[in-house]
Amino acid sequence: MIVVGPGGTASAWPVYDAPDLLEPLGNLLDEPITAIWRCHRFKRNHYAKYLGHSIQTLTRTERPPARPVTVRIAHA
Repeated sequence: MIVVGPGGTASAWPVYDAPDLLEPLGNLLDEPITAIWRCHRFKRNHYAKYLGHSIQTLTRTERPPARPVTVRIAHA
Protein backbone atom coordinates (compact mmCIF):
# COMPACT_ATOMS: atom_id res chain seq x y z
CA MET A 1 0.00 0.00 0.00
CA ILE A 2 0.99 3.62 -0.19
CA VAL A 3 1.26 5.30 3.20
CA VAL A 4 1.12 9.09 3.37
CA GLY A 5 2.65 10.86 6.36
CA PRO A 6 1.42 14.14 7.85
CA GLY A 7 4.08 16.07 5.89
CA GLY A 8 2.91 14.62 2.55
CA THR A 9 5.63 11.97 2.28
CA ALA A 10 4.33 8.96 0.35
CA SER A 11 5.96 5.57 0.90
CA ALA A 12 5.35 2.01 -0.21
CA TRP A 13 4.63 -0.30 2.75
CA PRO A 14 5.47 -3.04 3.63
CA VAL A 15 8.72 -3.42 1.71
CA TYR A 16 10.33 -6.45 3.31
CA ASP A 17 13.87 -5.73 2.15
CA ALA A 18 13.81 -2.18 3.61
CA PRO A 19 15.09 -1.73 7.17
CA ASP A 20 11.95 0.09 8.36
CA LEU A 21 9.59 -1.62 5.84
CA LEU A 22 9.06 1.73 4.06
CA GLU A 23 10.28 2.73 0.59
CA PRO A 24 9.98 6.49 -0.08
CA LEU A 25 8.13 7.34 -3.30
CA GLY A 26 7.84 11.12 -3.16
CA ASN A 27 5.93 13.94 -1.51
CA LEU A 28 2.33 14.83 -2.35
CA LEU A 29 3.00 18.47 -1.52
CA ASP A 30 5.71 18.63 -4.22
CA GLU A 31 4.33 16.40 -7.00
CA PRO A 32 1.02 14.92 -8.17
CA ILE A 33 -0.05 11.42 -7.13
CA THR A 34 0.24 10.32 -10.78
CA ALA A 35 3.99 11.02 -10.71
CA ILE A 36 4.36 9.17 -7.41
CA TRP A 37 2.34 6.20 -8.74
CA ARG A 38 4.68 5.97 -11.77
CA CYS A 39 7.61 5.45 -9.35
CA HIS A 40 5.80 2.72 -7.40
CA ARG A 41 7.59 -0.54 -8.26
CA PHE A 42 4.94 -2.67 -6.55
CA LYS A 43 1.95 -1.66 -8.74
CA ARG A 44 1.25 -5.26 -9.75
CA ASN A 45 1.13 -6.43 -6.11
CA HIS A 46 -1.02 -3.43 -5.19
CA TYR A 47 -3.62 -4.23 -7.85
CA ALA A 48 -3.54 -7.95 -7.04
CA LYS A 49 -4.24 -7.31 -3.36
CA TYR A 50 -7.24 -5.08 -3.91
CA LEU A 51 -8.66 -7.26 -6.70
CA GLY A 52 -8.45 -10.34 -4.46
CA HIS A 53 -5.80 -12.11 -6.54
CA SER A 54 -3.10 -12.26 -3.88
CA ILE A 55 -5.03 -14.49 -1.49
CA GLN A 56 -5.90 -18.08 -2.33
CA THR A 57 -9.55 -18.76 -1.64
CA LEU A 58 -11.33 -22.10 -1.47
CA THR A 59 -14.97 -23.01 -1.54
CA ARG A 60 -16.36 -25.02 1.38
CA THR A 61 -16.16 -28.24 -0.64
CA GLU A 62 -12.48 -27.65 -1.49
CA ARG A 63 -11.37 -27.13 2.11
CA PRO A 64 -9.65 -30.00 3.86
CA PRO A 65 -11.53 -31.36 6.88
CA ALA A 66 -10.74 -29.60 10.13
CA ARG A 67 -8.75 -31.60 12.65
CA PRO A 68 -9.87 -31.52 16.26
CA VAL A 69 -7.51 -29.56 18.50
CA THR A 70 -6.68 -30.89 21.95
CA VAL A 71 -6.55 -28.18 24.59
CA ARG A 72 -4.70 -28.85 27.82
CA ILE A 73 -5.36 -26.77 30.89
CA ALA A 74 -2.56 -26.56 33.42
CA HIS A 75 -3.67 -26.42 37.03
CA ALA A 76 -1.65 -24.27 39.40
